[in-house]
Amino acid sequence: MKKLFLVCTIAFVVCALPAAAEEKPKSDVQEIPLKDVWAYRMPGTRNMKNLEPNAYGQNVCQLAMDEQDKREKESLNFQIIRCLSSENVNRPKPARPGFVVLGTDADALREAHGVLVDDHKAEHSFPAGSKLSLVFFAKAFNYGVGLDQLQRQGNKITIKYFFAPNITDPAPQFALIPLSDLPLGEIEVEKVRVPCPPKFNDPAYPAVEPKWDELVVC
Repeated sequence: MKKLFLVCTIAFVVCALPAAAEEKPKSDVQEIPLKDVWAYRMPGTRNMKNLEPNAYGQNVCQLAMDEQDKREKESLNFQIIRCLSSENVNRPKPARPGFVVLGTDADALREAHGVLVDDHKAEHSFPAGSKLSLVFFAKAFNYGVGLDQLQRQGNKITIKYFFAPNITDPAPQFALIPLSDLPLGEIEVEKVRVPCPPKFNDPAYPAVEPKWDELVVC
């Protein structure tokens, strides 16, 4: 079974606070459960829209259609997807790099919106003990992108993902991967494409060429 290894271009630094003691990186592999990840149209994760009940909550469907449409277009989810949709996958330009934001859940969504939509500069250094979220995303493509496994080992985070024709119609996707208790120093992020799970695969679709990893996935 072949795996395509691609080292992500992003890295960030966890800095010691003045009173923080020196910490040694942990060597054991730790799993980040997919059920803890907020994502837009990625199987096995938490629905990103649930972070904005004012736009996507159950009570919204009782409102007039004009009001429903207005709330959706004002939502952070909608604006992020619209921004990612503007990036044409067929242009010979690599996907923009992923990044890390301070906070989790709704706070992380707001921070991700600031970088992706409002063009705020992504931070690359964070205080020790911070709760962070890694923003992972993909352009619209004929194949959806799914998360297979998320791992931490010492100062390294590995994102194992796959392309699958049956996940979703062509649309951008993005995820907020929670990070906490990280060791001090530079944190490397590696992305690894793995084979598509059989339940999402369709033999009628050809295998995705390696060039699309750089063009589609952050």
